[in-house]
Amino acid sequence: MSTKSMSNQFNVLKNSTSIFFAWLTPIAVQFLAIPFIVNRLGNDQYGIYTLGLTVMGYFAILDMNMVKGGIRYIAEFNGKGDDEKVKQVISFGFLAYLAIGILGCSLIMLSVDPVLMRMFKIPANYTETARIVLFLTGGGFLSNILKSYMLSLPKALHRFDISNQTDVLFQVITTLATVVLVYAGYGLLEIVALRIVSNLLCVIALMASVKRCLPYFRFTMAFEKALIRNIASYSVITFIGRIGTVTSNHFHLIVVGAILGPAAVTLFSVPQQLVSRIMSLSSRLSMMIFPISSELGAKREIEKLHVIYIRMSRFMFFLNMMLTVVFVAFAHDILLIWMGSEFADQAFRVLALIAVGFLFDRVTMMPSLVTEGLDHPMVTSAFAFIRGATAIALTYAGGVLVGLDGVAWGFLASSAICSISFNVYVHRITIKLSIARVLKEAYSLTFFCSLFITAITLVLKKAMALVDSFWISLASQSLIVSVLFMLLGYFGVLNQEERWRLMNTMMKKIPSSKSVHS
Repeated sequence: MSTKSMSNQFNVLKNSTSIFFAWLTPIAVQFLAIPFIVNRLGNDQYGIYTLGLTVMGYFAILDMNMVKGGIRYIAEFNGKGDDEKVKQVISFGFLAYLAIGILGCSLIMLSVDPVLMRMFKIPANYTETARIVLFLTGGGFLSNILKSYMLSLPKALHRFDISNQTDVLFQVITTLATVVLVYAGYGLLEIVALRIVSNLLCVIALMASVKRCLPYFRFTMAFEKALIRNIASYSVITFIGRIGTVTSNHFHLIVVGAILGPAAVTLFSVPQQLVSRIMSLSSRLSMMIFPISSELGAKREIEKLHVIYIRMSRFMFFLNMMLTVVFVAFAHDILLIWMGSEFADQAFRVLALIAVGFLFDRVTMMPSLVTEGLDHPMVTSAFAFIRGATAIALTYAGGVLVGLDGVAWGFLASSAICSISFNVYVHRITIKLSIARVLKEAYSLTFFCSLFITAITLVLKKAMALVDSFWISLASQSLIVSVLFMLLGYFGVLNQEERWRLMNTMMKKIPSSKSVHS
């Protein structure tokens, strides 16, 4: 492989920029759309829609984590220039996901009456609607799992820009089309059908993109037994972890739906969607380390990997900590502006607790990806399973004992316990990098400075309570917090070389006096 090709593959800046805009665009659209959709449908119907998505997400257990397996092997073989094996991995993966999608679709449809309708506390006037929505969820599962696989292929080739741009386009189109349907008086059934059609069109678009990236690609049914055995082995090992990951991501909504009903699901899921989508920026950025760790691990360049890992961890932790402080300190204000005062009064504690839980989860993202990239999927699988089991116990107990806030507390507690234990273990055993070094170079300064900023923010909120204008008070607090985090980012997160590069880039953007007058 040429030097130019390798340089393009590791063009982190290009991928980062693409990932940022892929994250920002759908969030901006959905931030405007969700209040309108919830208001039109009502808490019960939106809760039923969310339960359908939750069921679809829970059945994703069936995919056996083959997306990561595909990324790992495609990245490895593409790095070695083995085109034939790249074709085999892609072809086998598509067939496997098609079979999994058909199986999951069938299981969801068969479980609607005997299991799902009995599990959830559906109001009597929405029983038939909920039943049809859950049936359609089967088709949604099939289309969504094919979309997930196809989105992974450009990532394995370090073309995150293609995956992100395609995903953004269809997310925005689907959201806007949903708004149009709701405005025109259509209901849940049409919204679910729209989602299925959008996913299938996205799959077709991604097929064309992969073909452009790999002109030599031809679908094949001839597979080397050893290669299939390796992919299957990787998938079986990570299947246990997949169970845990899916459980920890979706079980709390099932608990809310079963104990408190679909209206409560809306009160929980809307804050969760907000936190999940905004903090997904770090997840998207972190994914760049996975193919990099696979290639560097195969070449035994572990020290180079450690340098990249610490640098990326420093940036990711700063980003996640900043977002968490904003969610915790401004939870009620955010929901008040976004969803209204009644919604904010009921759900602001949920938003704050979920944000802290997501912070702990995001701290596991980088070490998980590096561990799997270094071919230790059993480790991440075991801890993910433990995470899922812990989430089941704590969220259910919290829901029964306390209610909606109790589920959020259970989510936070399970995230914290499993994140701390996982990080201690993998840095010592699989990544082979001192946890003390990671804490010192990547986490400690940002953590303590963020606590200080949080304290300042809470003091400001009490002081600003005397100001008559809500908007002046909020703008003042936001400005001060933004400036403090900008200072922390510039002086605490960027090193001297990175600060110099940033200033040099900014200076180049400013036209000189000569160019201005020419």
